[in-house]
Amino acid sequence: MGWNGTVNGTENDLIREITENALKHRRVGREVYTIERSRDGDLYAGIYLIERQGGEWMYKPMSEHDGPFYYRFPREWLAELSPPPTLFAARWRKKVRAGA
Repeated sequence: MGWNGTVNGTENDLIREITENALKHRRVGREVYTIERSRDGDLYAGIYLIERQGGEWMYKPMSEHDGPFYYRFPREWLAELSPPPTLFAARWRKKVRAGA
């Protein structure tokens, strides 16, 4: 998974773009956490890293399915998610709960 960017956009433009379809979002430092709905209707956690590279705002999209190493997802949101669809997602949620 690589980085994606915006053309002539601001940081707020980028956050608006990546959270456009999210049910909820929260920024924590350079991480943006979301609750999103899959095509099947399941709710899952999305994670976006954001940073400025070469004068352009960039983002790297991930989901809990990937087992990312970012655990500052709001714990109070975990109960809103559908059951974890993968072992990676289950392990990631466990680490979020533990405050890893």
